[in-house]
Amino acid sequence: SISKQSHQQSVMSSTKISLTDELTANIAVIGAGWWSQGWHLPHLKQNPRVKIAAIVDKSAQPSSDLNANLQSLESLSNNYSVPIFSSIQDLLRDVDVSADIDGFIIATPHSTHYEIAELLLE
Repeated sequence: SISKQSHQQSVMSSTKISLTDELTANIAVIGAGWWSQGWHLPHLKQNPRVKIAAIVDKSAQPSSDLNANLQSLESLSNNYSVPIFSSIQDLLRDVDVSADIDGFIIATPHSTHYEIAELLLE
């Protein structure tokens, strides 16, 4: 019988990636409202295994009833050192940026999630 530890060691030795490898995920954030600015972007920036690849929002100046002090897209671009886009289509057309994206955070109103996810999956 193989112990759990020896099974884990066997699996790890048969793969090229170990748990100590420094992997970085390139993440684009869709939506720059209060969830993004108050939670997603600051936490992504603090995570050493994440690089914020892009920020997308249709508004140059996001607004919210929950936070009247949201930063503009230009300010977010400067603060996070990332490109900004006014549409997902613009992001996807920029192959220098989109080719390196590993994943997306969709931080838009719930009713838009399906449409955005469908577009990204195509």
